[in-house]
Amino acid sequence: MALVLQRHDPDANGNQVPSVSPGACINESAGCEESRNGETCVNGRNNRRSITTKAVDDPRTWPKSLKWTIIAIASLFALVTPLTATTLAPAQPVIATQLSMREGIETQLITSLFVLSFAFGPLVWGPLSEIYGRSPILRTANCMFLVCNAICAASYNKAQLLLFRFLSGFGASATHALGGAIVGDLFTNENRGSAMATFNLAPLLGPSLGPVIGAVMTDHVSWRWLLGVISCLSAVLQVFAWSLLKETNPVILKRIAADSDTNSNSQIESRPVNGKQRQHRLRNELSQAMSRPLRMLLTHPIIQICALNDALTYGIFFLVLSTYSQLWTHEYGQSVTRAGLNYLFLGMGAFTGAQVAGRTSDRVYSYLKKRSGLANGTELPEYRIPMMIPGAILVPVGLLIYGWSAEAHTMWLGPDVGIFIFGVANITLVQSMLLYIVGSYHNHAASALAADVLLRSLFGFALPLAAPSLLKSLGRGWEMTLLAALAGTLGVSSPIVLWFHGRAIREFSTGNKSHEDSDQG
Repeated sequence: MALVLQRHDPDANGNQVPSVSPGACINESAGCEESRNGETCVNGRNNRRSITTKAVDDPRTWPKSLKWTIIAIASLFALVTPLTATTLAPAQPVIATQLSMREGIETQLITSLFVLSFAFGPLVWGPLSEIYGRSPILRTANCMFLVCNAICAASYNKAQLLLFRFLSGFGASATHALGGAIVGDLFTNENRGSAMATFNLAPLLGPSLGPVIGAVMTDHVSWRWLLGVISCLSAVLQVFAWSLLKETNPVILKRIAADSDTNSNSQIESRPVNGKQRQHRLRNELSQAMSRPLRMLLTHPIIQICALNDALTYGIFFLVLSTYSQLWTHEYGQSVTRAGLNYLFLGMGAFTGAQVAGRTSDRVYSYLKKRSGLANGTELPEYRIPMMIPGAILVPVGLLIYGWSAEAHTMWLGPDVGIFIFGVANITLVQSMLLYIVGSYHNHAASALAADVLLRSLFGFALPLAAPSLLKSLGRGWEMTLLAALAGTLGVSSPIVLWFHGRAIREFSTGNKSHEDSDQG
């Protein structure tokens, strides 16, 4: 007599997934009496199949070579986003002439609309990755970017260029939500800082390399060729992604494993689901997932505090970029190509900050965890907070050095040193905030990051539009002083609040809600 043992366990989204109890004997008549380590006997044969946990279901147990291959591909995808965002900055006067655009707000929109799309893209890509997986969503988003960016290169009027700049940014923005989520999928909290630093290697080069490449190609070839080359790079990455970018979302992997187990065992009951039930369930799942980032931004103080900090520093970053080329070409009399080289100091600062802060953050986290006596496997995201402090202090320092040395027209090294310090501080603060978010929201890290990116990108869009009027009315020195005061006040106070009250705030946000409704991983 064959016994069918079935249990319906809820997955991370509350759906019932058929599974088999560990150690259950499926065929009683076959005399199956043994069960070891969760292995099951089907028809008297040991399938050596673990139902409770499989290594393939846990990306953190994968070989290092596989994990770093995935990180490398995701990092290169993330490189394309800032590269495309900043690469047309030196070409704006040329584009304005060719497409009859007015200097000022219209030319600023070439960059600002691309950045604005970052606010909305992750709201779609992040939640979808929690339903369908990181890999297919990342590939789909890249296809959208590739096509729209190629259309930008062939634009014959300003309306077409601006529309497809927005749409290409929408596709490119997927890595803002998925990059940190992939790092969280693959690495434990103790190693996540170093992994995030490695992931940031490529994308941090984008803001500095973009203007340099853009200046050279604009001088010697054309801005259209520039966008075409970026689309070709994206196409090459797409080929690698199809063959090497493995799914990392553990919830999706467990769901796939459960489906595989069910299909491979003919003795397990399979209850048919009609089309209406399936559509209703999918509609509910999509509705809940797509609204999750906004719910988190509106109801989770942790997200609000981190997002506001990230938004201000991100907006200042793009405000500085929007007038940086003008400083060197108009006030220092440098050529477009020579002026583009100054962006390298910003890139070197961001690169240095990411690598030093990421690895130091892991050491601080491990030290604090050991000192507090937390058990292995227990995570306390607040141990990422100490690294926010040096970043918050150095942001205004860098802005003040940059602003007043540029105002006084000192030698070129003065503004570049200031922008280098700002680059170090900016990425130190933002990266620490992102690690804190990923550590606080596990299964829904992509949605949490999408909520953060929404506010960040709105500031990144709006502040550069105010740059010309601020510069005209205040001058560069007082403009940077005002921004330094805002960034310093918010940047220093936020880590203090999170250190003393972060855990209580997280528990308050989710304490009276179910796992499904809480959005807490």
